[in-house]
Amino acid sequence: SSSSLENKMKYDKKLVWLKNRHKKLDEEINLFRTKNYLTPDDEITIQEMKKEKLICKDKIHKLAANA
Repeated sequence: SSSSLENKMKYDKKLVWLKNRHKKLDEEINLFRTKNYLTPDDEITIQEMKKEKLICKDKIHKLAANA
């Protein structure tokens, strides 16, 4: 039915967005790691990005489990 197709498209779109966000966060964290010195603000930013990355990963796994 069209509603199940719409749900699949929403699911796919959300999954792609989450995977892209997870990858982008990973890349940004790795950029910080190339710096010779991290400020306290850098450390906080990295921790916040790591938290968001974990949240994305958790949502990806939940979506996959419900697919």
